[in-house]
Amino acid sequence: MIASRNRDVPTFFERVTGEGRAALGTPRSMRKVQRRQLQASYDAAQTTELNQKYWKNADLLDADSANDPGVRATLRSRSRYECLESNGFLRGMVQTLVNDTIGRGPRLQMKHKNLEFNAFVETKWRLWAKQIKLGRKLRTARTAKAVDGECFLQFHTNRKIRGPVQLDIANIEADQITNPLLANQENAIDGIEFDEWGNPTTYHRLKKHPGSAWGYDPTPEKISADEIIHLFRQDRPGQHRGIPEFTPSLPLGALLRDYTLATLAAARTSAKHTAVMETAAESVEGESFDETVEGFDTVDIDYDTLTALPHGWKMNAFKPEQPTTTYQMFRNAILAEMGRPANMPYNVAALDSAGHNYASGRLDYQAYDLGIRVERSEWDEECMDRIFEHFMDELWLSGLLDQFGVEPEDEIPHGWFWDARKHVDPSKESGAQGDKLENLTTTLADEYAEDGADYDEKLVQRAKELKRIKDLETEYGIKFPSRGGAPAPFAEDDEDVDAPPQRRSGKKREFARAA
Repeated sequence: MIASRNRDVPTFFERVTGEGRAALGTPRSMRKVQRRQLQASYDAAQTTELNQKYWKNADLLDADSANDPGVRATLRSRSRYECLESNGFLRGMVQTLVNDTIGRGPRLQMKHKNLEFNAFVETKWRLWAKQIKLGRKLRTARTAKAVDGECFLQFHTNRKIRGPVQLDIANIEADQITNPLLANQENAIDGIEFDEWGNPTTYHRLKKHPGSAWGYDPTPEKISADEIIHLFRQDRPGQHRGIPEFTPSLPLGALLRDYTLATLAAARTSAKHTAVMETAAESVEGESFDETVEGFDTVDIDYDTLTALPHGWKMNAFKPEQPTTTYQMFRNAILAEMGRPANMPYNVAALDSAGHNYASGRLDYQAYDLGIRVERSEWDEECMDRIFEHFMDELWLSGLLDQFGVEPEDEIPHGWFWDARKHVDPSKESGAQGDKLENLTTTLADEYAEDGADYDEKLVQRAKELKRIKDLETEYGIKFPSRGGAPAPFAEDDEDVDAPPQRRSGKKREFARAA
């Protein structure tokens, strides 16, 4: 038997809502229960007269609607003007970002079990990449990705290339990937068609740049997605086109230029005027001053001389108040914020480490270097691997790989080496590397990879050098030092070349011990 509940005791729902017997007001304590509405709020969700102007441009558009062709065209033009033409700091940030990301370009490392096959492919790749100037094209693409927000690379055949692979790559500006005759649709966004799973299938490329002086043709040509590499930073789900990476920094760059010019104009105006003359007298009877002096007259003042002023006039020197003492602080704060979208610390953005010590300078690089590694991983997967696939397709067709017994269907393991940042203190870095190798917490392959080099090539080269040193020592009868210094002199017959060097006199050591 289930015991019945005392109906005089209100339930939790009745206490909160005031319904049931509490609403009837039977017990006195229940009559005080009122209907309450549970509300939660955030400061950022409030709209007041003070903050409504801050959020007036906020919207709930999807990524492609927010980045429609008109918006992206405006951002591209302003970004090119600010980052490439007018602002030295932003141009330097873009150049630094490109050099740190791409550098001289990635080097191919083959990892197939057939070593001869690896060496052959790496040699052919190196010669081909040099002919088409792959490094320069990748740097141009990275610049476009930062300034325009996206970059496009198109594969094509170049009969001028010497060798078995006549594949070439062309940079395309974002302005040309569009279709003015086709409005955005569910599976077509500004010149890019997609399948039902969101994969690009076709790109529409204008035959001429919209800003070309040779006319404009709005009819694009269709290019298969297999022939196009499209790189951009996807910040939102459903985003298919990119915006400039320094978009938040563009207003700051314009503000800094304007403030700098205004400060310079004020300082120049102050510097052009040595002093001003004024008189407190008025042109009335009883006042005594030289009335021949007119307003804005000038009086020459010679160097190292005393100048007599007109009667009744006095001289006041100009106070140079520009630039103010806070100008540099303001400029540095703006530069630090401008570099933040690229994870770029102030000492990199401004190319100034005056306020940093060794430890803080290296610490500030950590977030920036992590961003570079993430960026390179995307380039490995979305750009370099696709270029390698097209390169290998043509190399297979040439028949030069048949001799190695490797089939086109076989998996071709490979990797990419990028330029590493040079350590500011090589002795500390080499010491740390030695400790990690001794503790078995790293490998030669890992350490050389950090420097953008192949450990196998380095070891082979080192073995050649050691053998060459040994041959020269035998031939000339000398002993190369193991560390620095010049080679030992030629040994006489009665001298032991391998004898250890004589120790220095111990007089100073004995004197120090006695002291």
